[in-house]
Amino acid sequence: MSAPAPLAVGTPVEAADVVRGLDRAGLARCAAAVASLGASLVAVAVAGPAVRDGLALHGGALTALAAWQLGWALAALAARRVPAPRTAVAVPLLAAAGWLTSAAVPALALVPRDLPAALAAAMSAAAAVLALASTRAADRPSRPCGRWAQVAALAAAGFAVSAAATPALAATEAGGRASHGAHSPSHPTQPAPQQPAHGH
Repeated sequence: MSAPAPLAVGTPVEAADVVRGLDRAGLARCAAAVASLGASLVAVAVAGPAVRDGLALHGGALTALAAWQLGWALAALAARRVPAPRTAVAVPLLAAAGWLTSAAVPALALVPRDLPAALAAAMSAAAAVLALASTRAADRPSRPCGRWAQVAALAAAGFAVSAAATPALAATEAGGRASHGAHSPSHPTQPAPQQPAHGH
């Protein structure tokens, strides 16, 4: 079987020619999925305490948001194009606005600190921007990026989301309990028996 002829500069690349790797649109789509996963983790961590504190509406909205972000991220990783491109931009932007509003208005605060809300908003906004960039780049198909460029781009996206999600989760109530439990001894020390006093 003869090798395919190289494409001339400016020649459109069909989808079948991009199977061997990710182009810029694919990298942006995968990065958007990673950001959406990180934002969904924070939403889940905040939803439980919100329901327990009587904020059932807030907790239900956060649970629905987390489910959508998780489902969209999995669909984006499995697809070759951004699933539901308009919704993929609108929902994360609305989520980011909601997180920022929650952090700015004390009456709506869902977490004791503003850090989880701010970082969840940042990851949601990043997912929206990357999804939009992937959609626009997909209209101009290009050659797959180099292997090391793909590895570097995906690793950078993973590290960036981890750097945002880890402190955000640690600042939630669930994260605080997990951190406290990790540092508490599994077997509490028994107090030393007191010696009976001897009269003189």
